[in-house]
Amino acid sequence: MRIRTLAVLGTSALLLSACGSDGNGMTELSGPEVADRAATALEEAGSAAVSGEVAMDGESGEVDLRVQGEDLAGTLSMSGLDVQLAAVDGQLYLQAPADFWTASGLPEEVTGPLDGRWVVVPAEAAAGFADLTLQGLADELRSPGDGEIQQEVTEDERDGEPVVVVQNDGGGSLVVAGEDQPYPLEVTSGEDQGTLTFSEFGEEQEITAPEDPLDLADLGG
Repeated sequence: MRIRTLAVLGTSALLLSACGSDGNGMTELSGPEVADRAATALEEAGSAAVSGEVAMDGESGEVDLRVQGEDLAGTLSMSGLDVQLAAVDGQLYLQAPADFWTASGLPEEVTGPLDGRWVVVPAEAAAGFADLTLQGLADELRSPGDGEIQQEVTEDERDGEPVVVVQNDGGGSLVVAGEDQPYPLEVTSGEDQGTLTFSEFGEEQEITAPEDPLDLADLGG
């Protein structure tokens, strides 16, 4: 009789487990906990594709990036100019048209040689791109710069799939997958500061440093 009772209990547990397998538990958490789980999922994935709108130095632009560990590669488009980015082993490289360098304040006599040339970005200037790395994005999920994460978690759908949404006090939001891994799918900043979408989690690609880049530090003479 005892064996039969244990067997029934075991079967019931399996059935209950199966009934709850559709979700990933995000609806049971608070907003900060959801954000933390999403950040951890992104870190553990090790890589992702990130695209959308960003604000830098008071200007709006678009990014289309592959972030992977400490490295990244892709395009930043601002003021109608496309800038290629690559970060490898902690060093940032940038390739841009002459108009970009002119708008950045460099004298015309040096912008010609920089036109379309890969350059090594000095550490001080490269620090401004730290938020676009995998770790920088994960840190922003946990502690968004535009406001404290609210406790409430709401349910929604994206492309027919269940998601959960959390808000912050600054008007921003985070959309997280409601099934399987709690990956961050969309981050919207408050005050129309842009929206980023995440995809291709864990799909690694080779990111290499450009050949023979010009060191911007040498331009100072």
